[in-house]
Amino acid sequence: MKFDKLLIAGLFLLAILTMGAANAADNNITDASDDVLSVDALDTDGLEASPGDFDELQSLVDNTESGKTLKLQKDYSNDKQDSVVRITKSITIDGQGHTIDGKKSLTNIFYITTIQKVTLKNIKFVDNKNTTVVGYGNSYKCTVDNCSFVGCSISCNEYGVNAYGGAIAYGNAYNSTFIECTSWTVGATAYGGAIYKGSAYNCSFVDCSAVGRFNYGYGYGGAICEGSAYNCSFEDCFASCDREYAYGGAIYHGDAYNCSFVDCSATIGGAIYNGSAHDCSFLDCSASGGYESFGGAIQHGSAYNCSFVNCFASANFGAYGGAIRSGGAYNCSFVNCSASNGFYNRGGAISGGSAYNCSFADCYATNAGGAIYNGNAKDSIFRNCSSKDSNAAICKGTDTNCTFIECQALAAINSIRTRDVNYGESAYVFVDGEASAGYVNITVNGKTKKVKPESSVYFSDLSSGTYEVRATYQGSNDYKAQNVTTTLKVNKVDSIRSISVKREKYIHNNDKIQFSYNQSRLYVYLRNTAVPGSITVKINNLTYIRNTTGHSEMSFSLGIMKPGTYDIKVIYDENVNHKAQNETLNFEVVKAKPISYLYLSPYDYYSFDNFSRQINYDAKDTSLDIYLNSDRIVGNAHVTVNGASHKAFAIKGKSEILNIPLGILNVGENVIKVTYGGSAYFDAQEVSFNINMLKATPIASVEVSNCAVGSDPTIKVKVNNVNGNIWFTVSDENGNNILTDKIHIENGLAIASVSSLASGKYRLHIYYAGTARYNAQTIKTNFEVTKISPELSVSKATVDGKTVLTANLAEDAPGNVKFEVNGSTYKAKITKGVATRTLPDLAPGTYTLKTSYAGNYKYLAETKTRSITIK
Repeated sequence: MKFDKLLIAGLFLLAILTMGAANAADNNITDASDDVLSVDALDTDGLEASPGDFDELQSLVDNTESGKTLKLQKDYSNDKQDSVVRITKSITIDGQGHTIDGKKSLTNIFYITTIQKVTLKNIKFVDNKNTTVVGYGNSYKCTVDNCSFVGCSISCNEYGVNAYGGAIAYGNAYNSTFIECTSWTVGATAYGGAIYKGSAYNCSFVDCSAVGRFNYGYGYGGAICEGSAYNCSFEDCFASCDREYAYGGAIYHGDAYNCSFVDCSATIGGAIYNGSAHDCSFLDCSASGGYESFGGAIQHGSAYNCSFVNCFASANFGAYGGAIRSGGAYNCSFVNCSASNGFYNRGGAISGGSAYNCSFADCYATNAGGAIYNGNAKDSIFRNCSSKDSNAAICKGTDTNCTFIECQALAAINSIRTRDVNYGESAYVFVDGEASAGYVNITVNGKTKKVKPESSVYFSDLSSGTYEVRATYQGSNDYKAQNVTTTLKVNKVDSIRSISVKREKYIHNNDKIQFSYNQSRLYVYLRNTAVPGSITVKINNLTYIRNTTGHSEMSFSLGIMKPGTYDIKVIYDENVNHKAQNETLNFEVVKAKPISYLYLSPYDYYSFDNFSRQINYDAKDTSLDIYLNSDRIVGNAHVTVNGASHKAFAIKGKSEILNIPLGILNVGENVIKVTYGGSAYFDAQEVSFNINMLKATPIASVEVSNCAVGSDPTIKVKVNNVNGNIWFTVSDENGNNILTDKIHIENGLAIASVSSLASGKYRLHIYYAGTARYNAQTIKTNFEVTKISPELSVSKATVDGKTVLTANLAEDAPGNVKFEVNGSTYKAKITKGVATRTLPDLAPGTYTLKTSYAGNYKYLAETKTRSITIK
């Protein structure tokens, strides 16, 4: 059979393929009235199509014309996490029962981008974990029919970002199921666990939720936000938050018609918030989990022809309306609805609303209004409705043509509250009840005071013990007589607040403090001046007894505390109002350190224990200052330098010993140590300096200046506290040695001149051989001897009609001067700085005269050019 099916399917597929590849995509597309030729999807024993991906699905959507229907032939799954199928036209997608798997997608499955009429039907949507399945865009005309959504959610993990619709955003749903769909956000608002801004018709919602986490997190509509429900069922749907409020466990801002709600919950509006219910049933719905909770089934909405069973409001502080808060009820029934567990619990069935032609059975509120609080009733029946404190069916409301079976009158006193106090404190009693009832008598320890309900009264001067607190109300036309009791306990108190010992500062338990000659005192701080009796103080083996009456503080002198362990106990015996006490303080006084610190001059170094430093030798005289911790230290101290005794002295009545000369410290390690042998009150102590004196640098600076030929360069070496000779070497720029000599150091300077140097660049090496305290040192520098200008100048004169040229130079400049005129060169010998030449006759005119001197070892070559005129 399986082979036959495969053969038939194969022949069938072959026939389709022969129709042409160009028409392949059209096989999935049809008008609404067309039949679709496809493989029988009901019998998958022989042939199943592999799931497609979203790229393939997108291609099918893109190739579907507006107004056409796309029929899916197989399942599809999202394999890219961020894939989304965009719909930009009015089409219908018929899943034919196939599944679209979001694979925990980060995006929508379908995103409708324009205002078009889009219908999705017969599709199973599963596992879309991080965003809405259908929506956003402008998909207000989106219709979902006969689809299922399982495990679909929108999760916004970024703080402050809202989430909209776990399954559908901006669309209506028909004949569909929603299971475990969630809208989830952090520090923002989650709207609609299944649907946001859309209504539902003939749908079921199971375990859908809107969850807002952390501060400023809100949940609106566990199943639907801003949409109504028709013929739907809601089971285990909820809205929740961590710190704020959650609204509408099933529906937020929408009405319900012929719907059922089972076990739906929120902080405000367990099933519906800001919407009414028509022909609906509510079972086990609740408002709970907050500081205050409102409306176990409905908040801000009325009910028509509805039933409420086991609905309740429960909170830490106030619970209002076990079934309805801020809304009326018409032709409704309420069974076993309650408001409880909070400090104020009012309206077992309704709080802030009235009832018309309704029935209430076994409804209960802890404080007031077993059935209705702050609302009226007309043509209604109340059976066994009560509150713990008032046992009334209606509180703060009127009844017209109503029947009450086993429901009693109002109570003036709902409860009385007090708290345990300590002896000496005033005890308060608060009466929770109806202020309009008049006065209530409160009796404690035989003393009676009057107070109105919703007020407090105080009792003082109570001794320790347990007292009955009795509240008595005589009764009136509106309120029944009552006798309510509770207990008040007055505790015994401590008489001793604290003990402490103070010397320079306060000493704490288990402290170790150094001996001091300062006086010490023990302080005992009492509760007040009214502590009776006496205290016993034990300090080691000494005992003192002191009367406490009239004292809030007592002190005992401990004198100068010698080294040792101190165990102090302060004992107070129990009496009628005060506890027995045994306060202890233990500490140890240890021998003090005699030496505060050492000071080494002139280096400005301090040593509190062992100070080490490395410095360069500077030939400075050194002295040591010793600072002591007390002027009452006695005994002997000893100063050593490198293990050798330097000075021994007796300490008696001094706080410091100044200026112990040490002289110039040697190069190398210098261990300067001060030792004290100890005494009864002061520890033996050793404080030291470890100064590593390094050899110093002998040469501070070298100066040598450039000079002209004929002048002698001067070498000037400045040294640091050294004597002897400085050696120097002068060499030319090629390293050829010209002169090596020494200069004797006098008054920190070594100065010498070098003569007969020709022009050129020279190297100068300075060297000091070193001593025991100063390093050997070499310094290299350069200087230059330069030629000078001959100061050439030229003049023209006419003598006896002849042109005479005269060149003037430095008087010791030797050689000749060349005159170049009109292409001819004329040479003239220099004599005592003057060179003269008479030119031959030249035609009148202006000529360029170029005068040149070739230079020598001393003078630079030089040329002057000028114009001369011959007439």
